[in-house]
Amino acid sequence: MKTVVYSILALLLLAMPAQALVKPGIKIPELSLPDTSQNHHSIAELAKGKVALVVYWSLTCPHCHQAMPHFLFLNKRLLGNNFIMIFINSDGLAMAQATARFCQEQKIPGPWLIDEGQNDTMPLAQALDVVATPTAFLFDTSGKLVMAQETDINFDLLMETIQKSF
Repeated sequence: MKTVVYSILALLLLAMPAQALVKPGIKIPELSLPDTSQNHHSIAELAKGKVALVVYWSLTCPHCHQAMPHFLFLNKRLLGNNFIMIFINSDGLAMAQATARFCQEQKIPGPWLIDEGQNDTMPLAQALDVVATPTAFLFDTSGKLVMAQETDINFDLLMETIQKSF
């Protein structure tokens, strides 16, 4: 009987979108990250005064490849609003050319940022406790985190929360 109960619980947990470790209410990190051409951009400045969806992803992540068309559809649907989607790749500067090629092919809006700091650190992952990709962080117009999801993004819930954040 215990085995059946544990199996049911495991299936229920797998069916739910994973919530990120970081909790709502924190401010958007004051970080400057390089893009695929090694120009630095402040995440907080890019997002200033806008509803911002920060998408943390990897080229080698199958979940990211599945989610990307949904992110792009959501971005297209929100064009003209006080909204920005910021894509941050976790693969490092060594993969910058491959990241740029993929972003161009997929028509991902730029700048295409790379989560790489000094001594090969990952400052955004550290600041926001990223465990898996893709992770979606939604910040409101004041720069406060409203929602975070990892791996299995619930796009209906995400869209609903974005609309409430304007």
